[in-house]
Amino acid sequence: MQIPTYSIGVRCSAHKEAEGPSSVEQESKDKSGSITGFLVSQALKLYLKTQLDAEEDLQVLVFGRNRDLLSGTVRTLVVTAKNAVYKGVSVSEACLTASKVKVTLNGEKRGLKEPFVVEASLKLTEKDFQKSLASPLTRRAVLEALRPENFSRRAEANLDVRLEDGTIGLQQGSSQSRLGLQLNGSGNVLTLVDLDSRKARDVFLGDDTHLRKVEVSPNLLSCEASFLVTP
Repeated sequence: MQIPTYSIGVRCSAHKEAEGPSSVEQESKDKSGSITGFLVSQALKLYLKTQLDAEEDLQVLVFGRNRDLLSGTVRTLVVTAKNAVYKGVSVSEACLTASKVKVTLNGEKRGLKEPFVVEASLKLTEKDFQKSLASPLTRRAVLEALRPENFSRRAEANLDVRLEDGTIGLQQGSSQSRLGLQLNGSGNVLTLVDLDSRKARDVFLGDDTHLRKVEVSPNLLSCEASFLVTP
């Protein structure tokens, strides 16, 4: 099994071999100085499972002093997952890191106490896109966002996505479109360029989202971004 190694507080880096499914949990125990980090990571893992529609190999790694961890303050949090589905959106690989995360670990109001910034590294395949587009609402949202010419915006309209070298190919019946992606300096605006008509359109990602990197290669879209998580 492959699991990521980590550049703590920054982002995921290269992969390394692990001997078994408990390697991340064991590292959590080692790094926190006692079993406290392991227990907190398991509590967070259970919480995250309730937020995801589906996932495989969900791993949670926490760092912090025992006293802080017991009070619900995590100095650094790393979450990795494969084939995760969140609100209908499928992702093949995800690695999320955050610092100074404050949570309530018991009681009826279990969850986040304060907003915090997440650094994310995501990988999506064509299969991920097709799974996500199986939902009529998601498909319509994608069409509204990309707005390819001569494409139907109806929720029931079919849509095929192809990830090519530097472009996203869309097809709906006999209509086709090729889109290029460009980032602006602020990171919260993504420019979509129709490579056939040469028309460009900006998509605002939100004040709390900053996209640092986006790359499209055959059958794969990868991106690195940061965003604000609120309770």
